[in-house]
Amino acid sequence: MTNNTVLVRSKEQVKKGNKNSAVILNALQLYDTAIYHLNTIWLFTFSDIKTIIVPTSLWGVFNALSGPCLTSNNPNNSASETRILKRIPLVVFWTWIMLLPFCINNQRRPEAIMEDKIGKGWRPLPAQRLTPVQATRLMYTLFAAEFVVSYTMSTTLPCIMGLVLGYGYNDLGGSERVFTRNLINSLGFSTFGLGASLVSMGSRHHYLNSNATLWFLVIGMVIFTTVHTQDMHDREGDRVRGRRTLPLVIGDHPTRWVTALTVTTWSFLCPRFWDLPWTGYVVPVAVGGSVSIRTLWLRSIKADKQTFQIWCFWTLSLYALPAVKHFLAEDKTSCGAA
Repeated sequence: MTNNTVLVRSKEQVKKGNKNSAVILNALQLYDTAIYHLNTIWLFTFSDIKTIIVPTSLWGVFNALSGPCLTSNNPNNSASETRILKRIPLVVFWTWIMLLPFCINNQRRPEAIMEDKIGKGWRPLPAQRLTPVQATRLMYTLFAAEFVVSYTMSTTLPCIMGLVLGYGYNDLGGSERVFTRNLINSLGFSTFGLGASLVSMGSRHHYLNSNATLWFLVIGMVIFTTVHTQDMHDREGDRVRGRRTLPLVIGDHPTRWVTALTVTTWSFLCPRFWDLPWTGYVVPVAVGGSVSIRTLWLRSIKADKQTFQIWCFWTLSLYALPAVKHFLAEDKTSCGAA
């Protein structure tokens, strides 16, 4: 028996004066309302599950598992590794609660709603699941919530960095121009990675070392020079909004060649940074090669969406390299970047 069937029968009983049915009816209505609003909140971040939540959460876990390659921690035993893996739900939650108010801020303006009506009409605001005013109130409430969560998890710095970057991206027009768009994206990804790393380590006694600083700079450059892959399939929406993304500024064909060349280059440079054997090159080069080939040869909107998803997996293969380095090392107490 479905909730709707029970609801109809309860309404009939209420009309007959049945008090128990009135209680059931109120409970069911409350349940349906709660599910509706929870689904609304979920839809704000739905399109970012594969692009931000999963990759950056795993980035933090990989960093924590990399031992002395990136951290002060030496996970020489299964107990330490198990402790890190058990924190994955916390890492995902922190990433999501950080992302949620950013997404609301990004989607609440009239031009954003107009853009989403073209390709993402299921999002809460174009679908009229709530008003822009309600979304704004929810956003400010969640800003406070994310700060409290970050304070309890010792990730206040990434939280503040995320708030500043989000303000620049959404409120100061940073997303509207190529350079600032790519720059804030690269800093934003790194901020999420930093916070996820701190949550994964889960101890005030462990910290990221100097290798981590260099590695975050490398990954920041990777994102800065390749993140425009996300703009290839959304050119029509960007054009309507007046946003100047790389494909709209220099054209489709040049952008595809820029993407192919930079992805291929980083696919070799990142394993080289960690001085990995040939086995450490296999996944980044294979997945990066797929991104490059698809970018040049498959040019439909559907193909570009799929290519961007593969790009997300490619970045994940790069995030894993320090952990691969630690796993392959004979001496688990030391690690050297090239």
